[in-house]
Amino acid sequence: MSPFASQLAPAAYLPFVAALAYASVAIFGLTRNPSATLTVNAARLAGIIGFVAAIASLAAALMTLGTGGVTASALGYAFRLDALSGMMLGVVSFVGMVVIAFSRNYLDGDPRHAHFMARLCLTLCAVTLLVSASNLYQLVGAWIGMSLALHELLVFRKERRGAVIAARKKFVLARIGDTCLLVAAILLARAFGSTELATIFEAAKAASAAGAVPAEAMVASALIGATALLKSAQFPAHGWITEVMETPTPVSALLHAGVVNAGGFLLIRFADVFMLNAGAMHIVAFVGAATAIFGAAVMLTQSSIKVQLAYSTVAQMGFMIMQCGFGAFSAAALHIAAHSFYKAYAFLSSGDAVRNVEALKKAPKAEAKPAYVALAAAMAVTAYAVGSTLFAGLLGHNAATLTLGAIFVMGVFVFLKEGASNISLIARIAPAALAATAIYFGLQFAFAVAFAGVAPAPAEPGAVGAALMATTILAFLGLTWLQTAPENLRLKVLRAVYTPLKNGLYTNLYFDRLVGARKRVPGAQNV
Repeated sequence: MSPFASQLAPAAYLPFVAALAYASVAIFGLTRNPSATLTVNAARLAGIIGFVAAIASLAAALMTLGTGGVTASALGYAFRLDALSGMMLGVVSFVGMVVIAFSRNYLDGDPRHAHFMARLCLTLCAVTLLVSASNLYQLVGAWIGMSLALHELLVFRKERRGAVIAARKKFVLARIGDTCLLVAAILLARAFGSTELATIFEAAKAASAAGAVPAEAMVASALIGATALLKSAQFPAHGWITEVMETPTPVSALLHAGVVNAGGFLLIRFADVFMLNAGAMHIVAFVGAATAIFGAAVMLTQSSIKVQLAYSTVAQMGFMIMQCGFGAFSAAALHIAAHSFYKAYAFLSSGDAVRNVEALKKAPKAEAKPAYVALAAAMAVTAYAVGSTLFAGLLGHNAATLTLGAIFVMGVFVFLKEGASNISLIARIAPAALAATAIYFGLQFAFAVAFAGVAPAPAEPGAVGAALMATTILAFLGLTWLQTAPENLRLKVLRAVYTPLKNGLYTNLYFDRLVGARKRVPGAQNV
């Protein structure tokens, strides 16, 4: 550790301050029967303390760039502060603070309001300990604790059958994932002779450079990949997240504060270990890409706003996992941050979303003109080409970056195509598209710099990896066509697969049988 980094070591105690604030509310609210007002006010104060501590942690983490981060111990728990933990703490604390404030009015008058706030803070405490853990087994313990704390929030409305069934599914998947992660931790400790994350990562880099990767590390990397797939609702283990809409809305928003996206965090944290197993990376990338396409396609068939948002999360989590599978870890970290803020806001404002959708349905629709569609496509490609050229020396032109860039072009095209009925409309939309492109490259560069000492840069793919990237681009091209094709043609294509898509290809039905969803749920409204 450099002298400068050692001076910042005390900053690693900041996550402990945040965790202690959340834990205090949880202990107070769950070990006695306090008034709701007192618990809510304590939770709001804890949220503010956690946010301030997280922002200070993030600032300190940015000052440790290039040093590999700093560590500190408090009450026997080792905290790690680097770009990844700083970023995750910022996301978790901000979303947590907003969800706590929202819950104040959302559950006002509920007889179990105090217990809800306590469990909310308990979950935030577990996530805070997870993202800042410096020790292998402490990370596993926080991972399991986070899942168990979330389970109590998922079944908060025990009278709602759908919520109980969704929690059952999540519980089964989580226990499988916990087992995979625990076995992976044991194997890594045996392979590298340490439980400290920093030591394991350095040993993994040395093993990769020497071309002598321990068999235990290979198996551990595959198990870490499996854990991430299970945690982040990847197909076909996605069904629970589409059914948690029966839980209180704040829980749906909280899911995006380092919970459902914890799979991406795990892959980024263990990037040096994960990259030891190219086969595991290919499988993770394939499942992630397939989930992204599946979630986006199913979303088009849903009428419920909340279910649409849930399938949107499935698709976005798939895209995040795909990025990790391609080795684009800094891009995946950016995705975690951006998607967390957006989706938490979307769930908390879902009431407004319903009104907005109704307004869009009533708005007059003009038919897109082929010439303007072609112009929109040309503008999207040009915007990306200019941006990639300007940032070529900063981001590089590796295969993973180019693949993600191609998908970004499709997204910009979909945005521009909305104005393809009128040249003046395109002219008004174009500046926003250019601004989005500039922001995209700027953030990609910022995260690439910040995560240079946390995760390795993408490696050039072999034949299998290149084929997978090409197939992914073609699949996203098909999805883009489906989103932008004339409505009559799109409906004709969707009609053939509408029912299977609307029902999520029926994969959830098999899972229903596994967890006994057809049986009566004691105390719930079995309808």
